[in-house]
Amino acid sequence: MPDVGYNAEQQTFTHQPQQVVTRTARLCELWHEVLTEQHHVAHRCTMDWSLSWTPGDDADLLAGWRLWLELSDQVWPDSSWTGTPADAIRRIRELLAVCDELERGTLTPLVQSMFLTTGAAVGLWWDDDQPLDVDRAALLHADLAVVAEHIDRVLTALAAGGGWTDLNTVRHR
Repeated sequence: MPDVGYNAEQQTFTHQPQQVVTRTARLCELWHEVLTEQHHVAHRCTMDWSLSWTPGDDADLLAGWRLWLELSDQVWPDSSWTGTPADAIRRIRELLAVCDELERGTLTPLVQSMFLTTGAAVGLWWDDDQPLDVDRAALLHADLAVVAEHIDRVLTALAAGGGWTDLNTVRHR
């Protein structure tokens, strides 16, 4: 009997369970390899955001200022980090909650760019409570670097539009 076959007359499948389990395990391994490769490819391609911002009114300016202050805070894990990817992503999730709260008027494109840029990192790591090995640490670092780079672009756009470029320059020191 073949390990997996189809009996057209009876419209049933036949199989030997151990061989199916082995094939299923191999398919899972192959799928993991594909996802890992896609993860690496995603980091080779960076989104090119042409970001600019001009506040539409005083409320936009105030919301932009608050967003600039929130995003200026540390994105990388601090000394309280537990060593898990989920905890490293916690700060990004907190920033996204602030972005969601502040999304209004002319800030909408900047906020939407934050969600689009951080989505992959948050989706991959938010519930990963396992300690990092060297390979996973490198992947997490790459994800955080993409997020940090984009946040820097958003901060620059906010500072230029809000008129506080001098503060943004000091932030880089």
